[in-house]
Amino acid sequence: MSVKVNKDSTNIDRARLAWGENMPGWVQLLAAACDATSQREAGDRIGKSNGYVSRVLNNRYPGDLEEAEKIVRAAWGGEEVNCPIWGLLPLANCMRHRRRTDLPINLMHRLHRRHCPTCPNNTDAHLDDAEDVL
Repeated sequence: MSVKVNKDSTNIDRARLAWGENMPGWVQLLAAACDATSQREAGDRIGKSNGYVSRVLNNRYPGDLEEAEKIVRAAWGGEEVNCPIWGLLPLANCMRHRRRTDLPINLMHRLHRRHCPTCPNNTDAHLDDAEDVL
């Protein structure tokens, strides 16, 4: 399949050209989201710039693609995880809870902060040094 990019090409067309036949499903999710709105709006939803989105779609992002995959799947993948504290919840909520930087304000937040570093759903390396706050 040959995809020629021109001014009328979609983000999915551009991603297919850049990634080839091995384009991951999460990149297709991101490209579809960009086609439905814009790269800027998609970037805003995942907390990144439109330049970040463009580099990922064009397979030119030099950073951590695993992190990019996580945030795209959290935003549009509809995936859920089984949290030992909260139970079944969307991946986006899991990521939001484990990346909290403010002080815990209630028992659930304290329990979460205590158990999150050892949770199998936690793939954030920077949380390995999190302190117990209880």
